[in-house]
Amino acid sequence: FRGYPLQTLTRANLAWLGVALTSVPFAAVHLKNPNVSPVFTFINTTLAGVWLAVAYLRTRSLWFPLGIHWSWNWAQASLLGLPVSGINNLAPAPLLHSMNAGPAWLTGGAYGIEGGAACSVALVISTVVIWRLKLIARADVPTNECQKPAR
Repeated sequence: FRGYPLQTLTRANLAWLGVALTSVPFAAVHLKNPNVSPVFTFINTTLAGVWLAVAYLRTRSLWFPLGIHWSWNWAQASLLGLPVSGINNLAPAPLLHSMNAGPAWLTGGAYGIEGGAACSVALVISTVVIWRLKLIARADVPTNECQKPAR
């Protein structure tokens, strides 16, 4: 439900409005999940919405944000055996059986890592890396225009 409005507002040169108008509802929808911690859940899911929107803006393709969103959820559930957005047991036989160890404000507690401060930091860093990384070329810009001229 986020791709069309973000793409449309981006084409209208209102990309950052599109980021805000799609990230906040994305976060609001997650507030109905089990084991929610309202403050961190809303903040982190809004940050995740920004992270995914920046992935789209950087590549102008929905494949990259879809891939990182799927990978994020898969890693938590199928690889680590952790809750995904408060939902437990999404993977019946995860590769590892991890557990959150530490205070809930840091680890997310029963909601999973998406509900803690560690996730906030990871999302901010990841968003900046995706935006700044030159290895991911925007699909709508020829490769030679993405590179800075040599000095």
